[in-house]
Amino acid sequence: MSSNSRSAFPHSLGISKSLDISASASIVWALLVDVDSYPNHLSTCMSVRVYQPHPTNRRNPRGSSNASQNVGSVKAGSKWVEVRQFKGRTYKMLVSTTAVDNEEDDPKSFTVATDALGSTSTATHTLTTIDERSCRLSLSYGIVPHRWWSQIYFACFKRILRKDCLEALEHDLADIAKAAVAVATGQDEAR
Repeated sequence: MSSNSRSAFPHSLGISKSLDISASASIVWALLVDVDSYPNHLSTCMSVRVYQPHPTNRRNPRGSSNASQNVGSVKAGSKWVEVRQFKGRTYKMLVSTTAVDNEEDDPKSFTVATDALGSTSTATHTLTTIDERSCRLSLSYGIVPHRWWSQIYFACFKRILRKDCLEALEHDLADIAKAAVAVATGQDEAR
């Protein structure tokens, strides 16, 4: 895309950040998809309440349940309420997993979305193996305001929002890396 092209959403925000982690991709992936444990290793996450993936407790024609056995594991359709605290403010979000790609292959990724404050936010977590003891985690975050008042807010405060979102991404990357290294080196006895 040319640098002169105009976005269809002129007040949207998109940022991404990557970090090489000294732990295997399988360890990092396990931390990423275990939503229930987010408060244990993400310093800004205060609580998580996970819902069953859709459809819940329905039976297929053969009689087996479609409900997930591991409720906290990220699957397409997974939903949870996440409460975060950042810079003295508390945020409560309903998060929905919109895609899980290449769960068995490399790179692995999943994307979540949330609607809040007149805008839609998406976050994509992409994990790429570097070697058997290290990987690269990339987080991409985007916000598209869709209410007139949120578009005005974005136009006025986009620079501050970009800085805060980038700082939040850096916090999450550092927290995930710290937890993964602790597991990889045996310093995390709880796992």
